[in-house]
Amino acid sequence: MESLRNPNPAAVTEHFVSDIHGEHEAFIHILRSASGEIRRKIDSTLGAMPEDDRRELASLICYPEEKLAFVKSKNTDMNPWYSKVIADLTCIYHAFSKQFVGTITFDKADEFIVTLSKKIQRFAIEHLHVVGDIYDRGPRADIIMDELCSFHSVDIQWGNHDIVWMGAAAGSEICVANALRIALRYNGFDMFELGYGIDLKDLADFADRTYNDDGFNKFKPSSDYDITGTPVDPYLTAKMHKAVSIIQFKLEGQLAMRNPSLALDHRRLLERINFDDYTIDIDGVIHPLLSRDFPTVDPKNPYELSAEEDALIKKFTAEFRNNALVKKHIDLLFQKGSVYLAYNGNLLFHGCVPLTEDGEIASVELFGKTMKGKEYFDFCDEMTRKAYFLDDADADKQNALDFIWYLWCGEKSPLFGKSRMTTFERYYVEDKATHEEVKNPYFKLLDRVDVAEKILTEFGLDAKTGHIINGHVPVKVVKKGENPVKAQGKLIVIDGGIAKPYQKETGLAGFALVKDPKALTLYAHRNPITTKGAIEENLDFNSTKEFVDEAK
Repeated sequence: MESLRNPNPAAVTEHFVSDIHGEHEAFIHILRSASGEIRRKIDSTLGAMPEDDRRELASLICYPEEKLAFVKSKNTDMNPWYSKVIADLTCIYHAFSKQFVGTITFDKADEFIVTLSKKIQRFAIEHLHVVGDIYDRGPRADIIMDELCSFHSVDIQWGNHDIVWMGAAAGSEICVANALRIALRYNGFDMFELGYGIDLKDLADFADRTYNDDGFNKFKPSSDYDITGTPVDPYLTAKMHKAVSIIQFKLEGQLAMRNPSLALDHRRLLERINFDDYTIDIDGVIHPLLSRDFPTVDPKNPYELSAEEDALIKKFTAEFRNNALVKKHIDLLFQKGSVYLAYNGNLLFHGCVPLTEDGEIASVELFGKTMKGKEYFDFCDEMTRKAYFLDDADADKQNALDFIWYLWCGEKSPLFGKSRMTTFERYYVEDKATHEEVKNPYFKLLDRVDVAEKILTEFGLDAKTGHIINGHVPVKVVKKGENPVKAQGKLIVIDGGIAKPYQKETGLAGFALVKDPKALTLYAHRNPITTKGAIEENLDFNSTKEFVDEAK
């Protein structure tokens, strides 16, 4: 993709985040607080003010309507509070905008506070980069997408979880199955039923009739997330999870046979099950299965969907394609998104540039075409758009849809970057050796300056002044002492664990990267935030500065 059109991008304050994974409260706080940038401006401008007052002012600017309602519930006489807050607020507005505002009367105070606060928010993040993975795991990716639809200036680099939803909206049945499977794994009923209005009752009825509790521990929903709507029994959720997983594995086998160019035969696992003793042959080793509950799998034709399975997946695929809100959100991903972006001297992508073991940019052969580097990324972008925009009758449509699945789990997918995705093995095989997903050499070579410079040059950027910014792999700061800054500052990984399941490994609540005319600065968010805590207790991320690269 070409660099975004901007009259003077070097003068704009850019904000980079990645791997949001449905954590809508954390993401909204990132936008409202500019990852602490508003609080830092308050501290530098009104440093003599007591700490509690600075915290409350930051909370007000970030959540003006909600904070006003909360303060009013605690005070009968608002005039003293208005007098102080309006004076402080105008100081912060001037600090960001270099503009002065006139006087107001108290009867207009609420409108003034809300308007000025939202203008400050906009000054604090002039342009937002979302470096992939908005969807999956967390409860309400739909709310995040709504925020992005109304955000004043944003671009998105597609992540492997985003691409699945894009494929689902384009009509890929296997992507629909995968989106459902991951939602059920993380108790994601709220997004489907409350957010998108997609009723899961038919799947629940089918699963309850068809499956038993065998293998419950592998299919039970994550304890990281609760359902705010009608509770669902975890045993029923596990059956639904299992039912849609089997549909996915069947469709995966069909795709591998239909499209051998994608080299996904290693995912044809159902045919390797011995249904006499419930074992499976994986890479020549026989393993016992953890569950024997395969009521819809015909050993003679293991990838054929039952009539009920076929009806279900077609129903949900039609719902994805015809859902107005899904379409609005996926349209935004196409309008504002791409596989990669060169912007203001930096290269942004979600996962990796496939490399060889010795650090060369790897060639990829797909559909009879050999490509690498920028050419390959452009091909990935083109195929994704074909999957969504081509008419169903077009001969290239199915290949494009299948390629989206390759972007989810293919060995040389720049959004995935591993040898295989061992979903089946993690559900059904105890031996953890079968769960291994070998990372592309890119992830071992992140610290090599020559590799980073080679990639920047490949994409037409200045290798001496540019940076590579990507996410995808959580940086295990606490567990393993990993550093997000690689290759002497030329490459920065900004997945710090916004998603709750990763926070126990990263020890953080995410990273934020901020670029202004003076420097590129990486911040680590040290504690997770809820909206209630931010409004009622004046809590913030408690961010620490991890890296600064001064503008050259």
